[in-house]
Amino acid sequence: MAQIWLMESGLLPKEVAKKVFEKKQKKALQQVTSPVKSVTAVKKSTKSVTVKKESPATPNSSIKRSQQTPHQSRQLHIEATRAQI
Repeated sequence: MAQIWLMESGLLPKEVAKKVFEKKQKKALQQVTSPVKSVTAVKKSTKSVTVKKESPATPNSSIKRSQQTPHQSRQLHIEATRAQI
């Protein structure tokens, strides 16, 4: 390490500096680089899954008002009105 510093500072004789420089270059080539991560192939599922929802067995009139959407509430009102006519 001291020889490298002396070489870089220009304090070594030319022949000695040349030997130190060659040794430094060889050492740089032999240094271990960081490992490369291996790439793994991931297969994506190509199957499509269909889920069927079962409709509730109870009629719409038994659904609590808090659970009804505005559309469902309006539909029930229209059906009730038609039934009275």
